Amino acid sequence: MNLQQYRKTSSSLKIFVTLLIVVAATVAPLNSYAQEIRTGTSGKSKNPGKQKPNATVKAPVSMAAKEPRSDGQIEGIPYKGDPGIRESVATIMRRERNTPKEVFDPAKYFVEVKHEKYRPNKIQPKNALEDLKSEENFTDTTWLLPQIVGTSIAGPGRNADGIGSIPPDSVGDVGPTQVLMHANGRIKVYDKFTGAVGGLDVADTTFWNSVRNGQGVSDPRVEYDRLSGRWFLCMINVAATSNRILLAVSSGPTITNSASFTFYQITTPSNFLDYPTLGVDANALYIGGNIFTNSSGTFARTDGYVVNKANLIGGTLTATIFASLASGAGAGPLTPQGVSNDDPAATEGYFIGVDNVAFSLLQIRRVSDPGGTPTISANIPLATAATTYPLGGFTGVGVPFQGATSGRTLDDLDDRLFQAQITRDNITGVSRLWTSHNIEVTAAGTASTSGNRNGSRWYEITNLTGTPSINQFGTLFDSAATNPNSYWIPSVAVSGQGHMAIGASSAGAARFPSLYAAGRLRTDTANTIQAPTEIQTSTTAYNLEGAGAKQRWGDYSKTTVDPCDNQTFWHVGEYSDATNSWRMRAVQLRAAGPPVTVTPSPASVGTGFSSFNVTVTGLSVAGTEFYDNPAGFTCNASCSTTGTGNCRMQGSVTSSPFAPQAPLTINSVTFNSTTQVTLNISTVGATPGTHTIRITNPDGQFTSFNFLVAGPTAANASVSGRILTPNSAGLRSAVVSLTDSQGNVRTAISSSLGYYRFDDVEAGQTYTISVSSKRYQFTPRVVAVTDSISDFDFVATGPLGRK
Repeated sequence: MNLQQYRKTSSSLKIFVTLLIVVAATVAPLNSYAQEIRTGTSGKSKNPGKQKPNATVKAPVSMAAKEPRSDGQIEGIPYKGDPGIRESVATIMRRERNTPKEVFDPAKYFVEVKHEKYRPNKIQPKNALEDLKSEENFTDTTWLLPQIVGTSIAGPGRNADGIGSIPPDSVGDVGPTQVLMHANGRIKVYDKFTGAVGGLDVADTTFWNSVRNGQGVSDPRVEYDRLSGRWFLCMINVAATSNRILLAVSSGPTITNSASFTFYQITTPSNFLDYPTLGVDANALYIGGNIFTNSSGTFARTDGYVVNKANLIGGTLTATIFASLASGAGAGPLTPQGVSNDDPAATEGYFIGVDNVAFSLLQIRRVSDPGGTPTISANIPLATAATTYPLGGFTGVGVPFQGATSGRTLDDLDDRLFQAQITRDNITGVSRLWTSHNIEVTAAGTASTSGNRNGSRWYEITNLTGTPSINQFGTLFDSAATNPNSYWIPSVAVSGQGHMAIGASSAGAARFPSLYAAGRLRTDTANTIQAPTEIQTSTTAYNLEGAGAKQRWGDYSKTTVDPCDNQTFWHVGEYSDATNSWRMRAVQLRAAGPPVTVTPSPASVGTGFSSFNVTVTGLSVAGTEFYDNPAGFTCNASCSTTGTGNCRMQGSVTSSPFAPQAPLTINSVTFNSTTQVTLNISTVGATPGTHTIRITNPDGQFTSFNFLVAGPTAANASVSGRILTPNSAGLRSAVVSLTDSQGNVRTAISSSLGYYRFDDVEAGQTYTISVSSKRYQFTPRVVAVTDSISDFDFVATGPLGRK
């Protein structure tokens, strides 16, 4: 039965046919997607080296899933690894210098892995869209870009670094001062402000040499963990069976010549683990993988590994293996993504993936006690709006691109999720899981096997500790009627402000393989994103592999939030930098700054106050907001010394009236809302006159305003006004009190029409004026007196009732 015939069958027959196909796939080899080739010949790895015997497999031979306990939780299989191997960066770099280099031949290439083309022949669940809105409402193309493109760093590349591997598996992350990018073939660290290459620049086989067992390596992952101040790296070796999961942990947040990494390995039992994923939280590392019978065999199942983080940092590897999250023709997460979460109070971990059997369905697995004795939940299904495979799909041709020759297209893999992370929106106080994948869509953004373009679908999932649900979702796509562009290999992240950014590769008949980003503000209409923008252009085609072939592309991308400010995004992805050459790039996406127009209240204060509150109110335009991370948010000390911000909001005085300057002092800054902050200031010893005050968000962007410190004048002044009821009638016999900075109080009684007056008020001071009445309540007011003031009125805020 071909795909067209399959589409025309009834739902019940589709299920029957699907089960037959998947069962058959588990007992017979799949057609090979691509040979690992070197000038046209097949090979197992790019650097096979001398084969060494595998270390003892410490996991049990049987990897069958355990039955759920009475509480519904499933116990895992304990695994204890070999002690970590610690190596300094200097040692690793020395090994790189002493390793003979292969001469790079642009005509040669090595396909790193082949299993990404496993495609279960999924069904579309009945009535998948009945309880969801029409997806045509989820995309608009009229907004402004919510993030501003900032620093852009060219990473490892085929021509740039002489790397023969394809695809690069584009991945990287950002730390306090550095960006680390890891490709198939090369690992490099860069200064995140200048882009200069730092102390680590080595071949991947050199870096992982102590644990790769003489085999080639593939499928890198990188996570910077703000909570521990460590870099966590993951990769696999490509032994035919019982291959290894490789792990590396940095000694600290900054990778220099004197820093070090500790290396570990987990030997998988008698199978081949492909496409490892990596998530990190306060308690553990979460590694998911697709399991095949061997390196060129058939799909068997998916597994999840929960690795104790504290032990790993301490020098030992202890893990719990959860086998058969999905197996054969069974439901469960395919390509299970380990979920990252930087909440220090997190007590649960997660895996998430698309379902192995059906479209329009996500599967979540919740991990309990991840830092102790982990257990895992059964499948938690989560229905979505309709999904399908991307253009490459079950038998499709892939993504068209400008300059393609001889029927070549770009590989878009399948409908797997590409990244997953939990982020706390510090404005609303809610933590949610964000993830994304690519599907084929129509010009209206609706999933369809005849859509003629790829869209990048994203999800926001809430109520994680209860019954998870999709809070909102949308699709980044091109609505052009002809020659549409595709967006694929996406990744999505959300900042502490609740703003979202999504980055992806993009190409079409009139677009070379480039990088694009889009996003949404927290306040945007639900289920929408703003228009995409090009963040890295390309002017060259990518016809590296044979005629009619899908050119291996991406396999990953990574969008992450800067750990110094929780506001700035970075996207790492692949683009074509020269003819038939790929390169990675890390692009900074900056948040909108604080409000430009701000007003202080009061606008002035006299000298001599040691503690005085000034409320600053701003107007939010196009996403401009005040922002502060919550109490307890910590980041590395280097964040505050390198110009990237200080983790928290700050206030400062940038100019004073006279030299030598005697500025006022800002005692504290309190974030009230996205449009209001309170400054507590001291004017003791401050020079009278206008002072310029700056309020700086954690990412270093700021707004300024002028504030008057009033000095004494030669003559005293008067303060007068009227006391009014809520309906603006004058109120008689109200007691008006004027209190100076030393606590001295003067009183006046309002007249029959509500008027009051104080004479002989010392100018150059600040006073608090309050009103007392038997019938009404009033809010005290603060006033800086530099000259006589009239019409200083008070209006009652509410009745007190008769006594």
